[in-house]
Amino acid sequence: MMGSSSHNSLNAFSRGLLDSATAARLAREAECGAPHAALYLRTLVAEAHLGLNLLHWAGFRDGMRVLEVGAGAGFLTAFLQASGVNLTAIEPVAQGFDITLAARTTVAQATGSAPSILTLEARQLDAAHHGLFDLIFSVNVVEHFQPLAKNLDGMRRVMAPGGIQAHTCPNYRVPYEPHYGIILLPFVPACTPFATKLRRDGLWRSLNFITAGNVRHYGKENGLNVTFQPGLLAEALRRLQNERVFAERHPEWVHHLAAALDWSGLTQLLSLVPAGLATPMTFRLQRKC
Repeated sequence: MMGSSSHNSLNAFSRGLLDSATAARLAREAECGAPHAALYLRTLVAEAHLGLNLLHWAGFRDGMRVLEVGAGAGFLTAFLQASGVNLTAIEPVAQGFDITLAARTTVAQATGSAPSILTLEARQLDAAHHGLFDLIFSVNVVEHFQPLAKNLDGMRRVMAPGGIQAHTCPNYRVPYEPHYGIILLPFVPACTPFATKLRRDGLWRSLNFITAGNVRHYGKENGLNVTFQPGLLAEALRRLQNERVFAERHPEWVHHLAAALDWSGLTQLLSLVPAGLATPMTFRLQRKC
């Protein structure tokens, strides 16, 4: 299901979400500007495609019981559920994501498929109540887990025997914050001096500044094999050159840097950077045999 045909089906599913009337409706309901609403909807679609790629990399197979963590507005949720995937989705709707609930209504109206989502944090997952899952995944969610370890524990509790987790998120070992497009103070990003004003912002307060080292440590402490997907830094730089939606979410200086690296031929070389030193990071957790 997760091949090229699934991406074509997702494009067809998204058509109603990307027209100007839908963006205008979301802008009214969320009380935001129409350009912001349009970008938000395009981002939903782009991240849904990332989600399909993640599921493919994780080894999704028909018949798996799947948990989506941090379903947000539920666009990918609605698509997967409409496609017959045995999917449970959770989303706590945290502070700093005020547009989420309005967008969920927009998704249902535009696609004709209302996503079924539990209002739940990952740390509240319980095997006795929610069951066990063969595959657990998230797209740009783990960096918002507060506290990180307890939410990772919640997902671990509901892994089926032989179960897999797959997540993609920033790696804050690289001192760059993609939500705000700012350089961070290395090693202690939460103390970044010029981010003082951001500390009142709900999105900033949600960040845990996870690193690849945190992931490796958690796997070692809990008997989970950890695998990182290679080459994502070079891929992200190419996306800046080729994907308008992705580029719109990053500042001008990042575009210039990506263009300079591409011009110099260094982008391909960056594909050799170890995954633990690159951002974003995509990783898989699996119980040791």
